[in-house]
Amino acid sequence: MSGPSLADEVLSVLPAILADKPLGATVAEVVIWLGVQPGFVREAFLDLDTAGRAKAVRRKGGRTLYLVPFDAAIMSCRNCYREFERPKKSRRQCCSRSCGIAWSWKNGDTRARRSEGIRAERATPQAKARAAAFNKRRWSRPGERERLAEQNRERWSDPVMRAKLSVGIQRANGTQERRKYYSDLRRRQWAEDEEYRTKTLAGMSAAKERMSEAMKRRWADPEYREKMSQIAVQRAAERRRAKRDAAARGSAA
Repeated sequence: MSGPSLADEVLSVLPAILADKPLGATVAEVVIWLGVQPGFVREAFLDLDTAGRAKAVRRKGGRTLYLVPFDAAIMSCRNCYREFERPKKSRRQCCSRSCGIAWSWKNGDTRARRSEGIRAERATPQAKARAAAFNKRRWSRPGERERLAEQNRERWSDPVMRAKLSVGIQRANGTQERRKYYSDLRRRQWAEDEEYRTKTLAGMSAAKERMSEAMKRRWADPEYREKMSQIAVQRAAERRRAKRDAAARGSAA
């Protein structure tokens, strides 16, 4: 039989902490009591709040997350956990409209229903035309390409963001259906779109020229040339050795 969860342990020490800290227990205080990592304690706070066993709240004007008893006379936002006041007859659960919308997206059924509606709306000819017109205006602005390129470089330089983006790209484009879609799209563009074909050939030619120039610069470097010569000699020796070993095995058989 499994023992109590971390959330149960946090709830068990809450009364003792409240005896000295009436505002509520903070993550740091629970860490001292239980000797666990702060991230796990914070997750336990949110789990207790979601389960309706205690309240996670950020007091007015502060950012610290507190845990208080569920029956405490405090109204905390269901999304950002900030303390707020609401009229007596109101039933709203969030401190603002934006938090209310964000909280509603955390509901799995609501998120799936809205996502399906958004995908269906974006697939209409009118939505595609609006998106194309917007992108055309955006890319025509002076300096917009450079700004977006720098923004993307900064995002990809962050290891956490790079991993997140990589997972999202793989999830979106890694399916068999998506790969087939892109394959068919490129085939149609190559066969039917002369402008696309011309630009692609120009890009391939420019890339080939850049690669040729880069190789010329490398081979002009004596150190690089010496290194590649040593690699070539080593690989030739490995091939000769592999042939001798194969011949020896054939003779033994």
